[in-house]
Amino acid sequence: MSDARGSHSAHIAIFARAPIEGKVKTRLIAAYGARRATAIYRFLAERTLQIVRDACDTMNATASIWIADENDASHPSCIAWSQRFGFPIRSQISGDLGERMFNCMTSLEGRFQSIAILGTDCPVIKGDDIENALTQLNTNIHWSLTKVEDGGYVLIASNQPSSVPFRDMTWSTPNVMATTRQRFRDAGLLWAESAALWDIDEPADVERAIREGLLPPDL
Repeated sequence: MSDARGSHSAHIAIFARAPIEGKVKTRLIAAYGARRATAIYRFLAERTLQIVRDACDTMNATASIWIADENDASHPSCIAWSQRFGFPIRSQISGDLGERMFNCMTSLEGRFQSIAILGTDCPVIKGDDIENALTQLNTNIHWSLTKVEDGGYVLIASNQPSSVPFRDMTWSTPNVMATTRQRFRDAGLLWAESAALWDIDEPADVERAIREGLLPPDL
């Protein structure tokens, strides 16, 4: 049986930034300088893009790269990523992270059965994590999240998007995941979540990644 929304039932939107010095990994600049912070960001972004490329091939899914700041979507590195990994580039709208994620999901939902939004800060996420998040969605469970140790999440997926987890959220705090859970409870929604992964935001995270062989020490 064919689906009216196309042969690809799942779509992965990678939220990224152009690797411009001073605009990425700003919390690392004081410790490492803007140049190395940007190199770290580029490494993480390209790792994530490769993970998604492989997951798409395994799942017969599609993906796109959503660049923050529409003026940066034509940056040479973003164009190179699109060509190298085979993903189209889209620009995120202006607004806070919740507004941008909600816009992304609603713009895609008519074409795909399920949509995942994935950030680029997690050095340990694997294709299986993405596939599991998407396959957990069903007629009862409309949301799936891959949480991280700092209290947020690196991936959110849905087969019935709404503004519930996105509106009026205070982002980049340890309470994001807890607040999201409470919102789902209040709305009577079921959700699935994974065991916690971790991401790179602070210098201590960089050192952890280097110790665990996840980040080259000479970036």
